[in-house]
Amino acid sequence: MLFRSGTLSLPSATGGANWEGSALDPETGIIYIPSRTALTVLSVAKDENSDLDFSAAFGVRVPRVQGLEIVKPPYGRITAIDMNTGEHLWQIANADTPDSIANHPALNGIDIPRTGVPTRAGLVLTSTLLFQGEGGGGPGASPIFRALNKQTGEILAEIELPNNQSGTHNLRARRQTIHRHVRKRWRWRYRACCSGSAINSLSGEK
Repeated sequence: MLFRSGTLSLPSATGGANWEGSALDPETGIIYIPSRTALTVLSVAKDENSDLDFSAAFGVRVPRVQGLEIVKPPYGRITAIDMNTGEHLWQIANADTPDSIANHPALNGIDIPRTGVPTRAGLVLTSTLLFQGEGGGGPGASPIFRALNKQTGEILAEIELPNNQSGTHNLRARRQTIHRHVRKRWRWRYRACCSGSAINSLSGEK
């Protein structure tokens, strides 16, 4: 069942801030929310094989200009919100700018900031740091795991993972070391992330 028109929807049917959840600091009242900007086209049509009057239609492509999105970035972001006041304290893109955008001929000579990618970034919050994966559920994600300054959003360190993060993270502490578990393709992968709160030891697999 194909349909050639529809209604532009932003966010998409899977939401802007949805499956990936959030991270809340109970001491400061600050919540950290990953979200994404993913445009979609919603349409319905009559399916001759169904007794329903209308069903979701397929085959309608999201409009683009020379392969570029028609909505502005960031396409994936992390926002820190003070739940006591409602103030947005900071917001950063969840990833670097993909090559398809950074090297696009139509954008030659334009200074493009980090655009992020429309994925579901998983977060884990500690007393000193905010950890972030680039996530899945959209194009352009890299297997990068970052440690952020939770007060400013500044990137403090990056490590490369064996695969992209798809599920949210879990942390456990043992002998002053924080360990991280990542759900990927129904397998649990394990990696040591940092020793205590010292970010300079973000290295090596255990």
